[in-house]
Amino acid sequence: MVVQGDHRKKLGTTAYAVLGLLALRDWTTYELAQQMDRGIGRMWAASPSTVYEDPKHLVAHGFARVQEEKVGLRPRSRYSITPAGRRALAAWLAEAPAPPMLQFEGLLKVLFADQGNAGTNVAILDQVEKWANGARIASRERADAYLAGDYIAGLDLDDRALIVAQTLGFLNDFYDLVERWAAWSAEMIKGEDAHGTAHAVFTAIARGRRVIR
Repeated sequence: MVVQGDHRKKLGTTAYAVLGLLALRDWTTYELAQQMDRGIGRMWAASPSTVYEDPKHLVAHGFARVQEEKVGLRPRSRYSITPAGRRALAAWLAEAPAPPMLQFEGLLKVLFADQGNAGTNVAILDQVEKWANGARIASRERADAYLAGDYIAGLDLDDRALIVAQTLGFLNDFYDLVERWAAWSAEMIKGEDAHGTAHAVFTAIARGRRVIR
């Protein structure tokens, strides 16, 4: 609880993601940034600067402790979770999650594609489809690595396999959806009756049906 006059930064979702990682093992700030980019960044984007700063805020709240060590002549900070941090993490997990907030620049650009040059819509969809295909391939490679036992050093994947599968399953199917949406949208552009095609999509949605093949 933050008392009056307490100037500690209010912790956001990224800070709790970092706290969750600290609940698994100790990390240096560099390792935290690497792990956030490697895994968590696919479901919760965070700037590297935020990841580097949030451990300090966790220490200020008493949720983490820091130990200074040296690698050669270079100093390095290693963070670990405290009992108060574990309680705070459990309390955060018990709260209802906020609704997802989509930030999809490709989708936004499609909405305004008619304001660009001829072929803008097609070009955007092609770029989105390529990204989604690459992301889906990366998920497949990640799953292959898990099957081969490649997980966070010092942790047993079997202990966390179910929840890791739940999150990777969502991401894999999300990438698949985006890839199919881009291809489906590109096919719509090829049709001669744009108004009729749009009306058919609106009708399907109004009747509770899926529209992306």
